[in-house]
Amino acid sequence: MANKKIEFETYIKIFNEITSLKKDEPSFINFLSYKRTKVTIEEIEESNEIYIDRLTKMLEKADGWSNKSRIQDEITRLTKQIPNVSSKEAFIEFVNNMDANKTYKITTPFLFEMIRVDKNSETTFSWSLGYNYKVSGRTGYSYSMASNNFVKQFKTEAGAKKSLIKHCEFLFKNN
Repeated sequence: MANKKIEFETYIKIFNEITSLKKDEPSFINFLSYKRTKVTIEEIEESNEIYIDRLTKMLEKADGWSNKSRIQDEITRLTKQIPNVSSKEAFIEFVNNMDANKTYKITTPFLFEMIRVDKNSETTFSWSLGYNYKVSGRTGYSYSMASNNFVKQFKTEAGAKKSLIKHCEFLFKNN
């Protein structure tokens, strides 16, 4: 008998559903299951422009503040990315042009994958970095690196950005 093959594309985050698909032994509970099936899952990588276009169409159809807000945040995240942090100059330029209270995702291989400058109040600012587990080799839960973890807040946005740049200088020592 020929192998049956089913292929399809979906927008469901299938990686969350894998545990319900995995069965290591044949079973007679609920239904008779004795034939093996090979499942291959491959995420389809597309450009940020395609994602932004798709999200913009979703935003037009969305109702409710929370739905629109989540979609808009994702559009902002995809539009505001560090194109290249391989040089100290590119990193400094990006940090100096960042908006406060927005999270930026670093897409190139870098020790950190998230970067942010926060306006905590009218007179205080801080910065934070989130580790990239694939690059840093860290495992388990760890706190993000943040100036306010060290009780270090700054009077100006420029001061917080200057501190953030200084903190990351060690990453560019070999360049």
